[in-house]
Amino acid sequence: RQTPERVTLPDLSAAVRSVQEQLRSQYRLLNAKGENPAVESVERGTAYGELGKFLMAAGYFDAAESSLLNAQALASSEYRWPYYLGHLRRNKGGLLKSAASFERSLRLYPVDPAALFWLGDDQLELGRLSAAEVSFKRMLEIQSDSVAALYGLGRVAHERRDYRAAIDFFERALW
Repeated sequence: RQTPERVTLPDLSAAVRSVQEQLRSQYRLLNAKGENPAVESVERGTAYGELGKFLMAAGYFDAAESSLLNAQALASSEYRWPYYLGHLRRNKGGLLKSAASFERSLRLYPVDPAALFWLGDDQLELGRLSAAEVSFKRMLEIQSDSVAALYGLGRVAHERRDYRAAIDFFERALW
């Protein structure tokens, strides 16, 4: 989207005071930068993204999603905003959207083992075993001793009922 969606704070009355203060502080920063078209696009995107992270951490997923979508649009070369969107969408139960967000993050930063893991995990949960295997193998190319990648490959092998391979991957993950 070209113009950022207006982001407002949700009802914070149920949150503890320190959380309310942190969210309000981030919101003030957003209003100072994110809502000002004179401020550079990337800086505005960062203001939205930072608020989105706080909202997500506090469990305000809908408001966080709006903030992170604005961040992604304004700072489109920054891989962390689609990465956070991937986690947010996982929390909301949207594995297809989550996987798409992790894929977008990986287009911007293809060697991110964390994004590869979560994409592989999404693909595994969606029953896309070959795609999951590709993600976990790419992780191993980046980190040859990655326990998470070995575990993921073990899960893929297990789903394929290749129990010997599953055991081998799980045992490699132990050592």
